[in-house]
Amino acid sequence: MVQWNQESIERLTELFNQGLSDKEIGIHFGLTAVTIEGRRLELGLLRRKQYRQWSTKEEMNLVRWWSEGVFAIEVAKRLGRTRAAVSDKIYKLKLENPKTLRRKAQEIPDGMKYCPRCECVVTLSEFYDIPTADSGRAGYCNRCSNQISREFYQSIRRKCLRHIGDQLRCAHCNEDDFSILQVDHKQNDGYLDLDGLGLYRSILTISKQEAQKYYQILCANCNWKKRIEVQRQSDPMRYQLNQIRRSRVLNYLKADSIIKCTSCGIDDIDVIQIDHIHNDGNQEKSRGLREFYPKILSLSQDEAQSRFQLLCANCNWKKQLEQSTREVNE
Repeated sequence: MVQWNQESIERLTELFNQGLSDKEIGIHFGLTAVTIEGRRLELGLLRRKQYRQWSTKEEMNLVRWWSEGVFAIEVAKRLGRTRAAVSDKIYKLKLENPKTLRRKAQEIPDGMKYCPRCECVVTLSEFYDIPTADSGRAGYCNRCSNQISREFYQSIRRKCLRHIGDQLRCAHCNEDDFSILQVDHKQNDGYLDLDGLGLYRSILTISKQEAQKYYQILCANCNWKKRIEVQRQSDPMRYQLNQIRRSRVLNYLKADSIIKCTSCGIDDIDVIQIDHIHNDGNQEKSRGLREFYPKILSLSQDEAQSRFQLLCANCNWKKQLEQSTREVNE
């Protein structure tokens, strides 16, 4: 065991300054690299990562690309360096982010706030209230915040679907349109589970084998047909009553001689749904089918067909997705 005295400490410092590694210094003292590292840190001998020297041309290219808004990782690829080396050089040169420079160049009046994502100056009412933030407002405007949330939601949804199935396609009909794929509970216990983002996150916490045991990927049409079949088996009387009411309304709204989707033309009555043409269906959800169906039948047929249309579950799901995307981007 080495006795750490003034002489041994000076020898350790000398070997460290020569650029020897902890392992090489440990061989000299007959100690492990971990012991040498601990003693070195106690003495305040810190290793700084060394990067190769920067040429004048590289520095000029770095300044030019950074001022053009090129990200540090892309600059590192162009220069053949690591991202850490580029970030370190940016810090030493005291280069400010281009977005920060453009924000400082703008005069922001009272009651306005700058959004760094879209680089726009908008009113404070365009920012969500966040009491814990220093300014009391979100860092991004409402439009950018909604876009970020939607991008995050879609990324989690894609990860969840890949966690359930090796291929992103319907387990029944092999439909591979990602926009209409849904998570289905094999044991029909979805009413006990979470919904939306909470469901996707909970699935990602379990193993892939367990996820494939309890869940499967279905398109909107197959998922809707399965729900109808489950209702038919569990409650035949209620199923028959709903089918009678539903068929009466579908016949009232059909544009041609047969009941079919006005978008894709599919005529499978089990997947046909009633769509609000003007996207005002949220007002009808709280009323339920008992009031919804009689309301449609109380209208004249021309008025009903001008407000409602028949779409299959797939086309209805696509329309909802397009509408929500349009609202986020507006």
